[in-house]
Amino acid sequence: MKIKRVRKANTPPAELQSLEQINISDSFYYTFNKELFLVKNIEIRNSTFRIFYQLYTIHNPVDIEKNSEILPLVYVLMNEKSKELYQVLFQNLIKFAKENNISLRPSKILTNFEIAAINASNEEFSGVINKGCLFHLEQSSWRKIQECGLTVQYGSDKHLSLRLCHLSLAFVLSSEISIAFDTLKSNILSEDRS
Repeated sequence: MKIKRVRKANTPPAELQSLEQINISDSFYYTFNKELFLVKNIEIRNSTFRIFYQLYTIHNPVDIEKNSEILPLVYVLMNEKSKELYQVLFQNLIKFAKENNISLRPSKILTNFEIAAINASNEEFSGVINKGCLFHLEQSSWRKIQECGLTVQYGSDKHLSLRLCHLSLAFVLSSEISIAFDTLKSNILSEDRS
């Protein structure tokens, strides 16, 4: 009997099958300082069976005693990555900001190159400039190299590596292409010498 109790205590709960099974306790609506944390508890349903596809967070610089730190300010559990869901998210943020006299006029938004989020932010925040995150671009490029079966060649064929590196120039500001090209060229040449 003790074995069953130990096994049961160490067994994770069964995976939820529907949104109806999620019960957010009132204690999660507030921080330890009794400040409101969970602003919206809305459900947007579709025919997807997966409950949460991603945890989407929005980070922003926050001044803390003369120092600025980038902190996550918004957490959203999303069950798909569609432009419509991102629009609902941004509309709710705009509504919350208005209700609480918060200025929400981002001039730049840094994303992970997700087209649905970019298109939704362009529609909901007029004049915003979307920028892609270099880290996510590198990850995406490496996944594509692997997907195309070029991993071994990329590591051994310097000409192929150079051609693939040249593709990255498409994401550089036009005023900085010559500098980026020279940097790329000098890196390749220094690798050839070693």
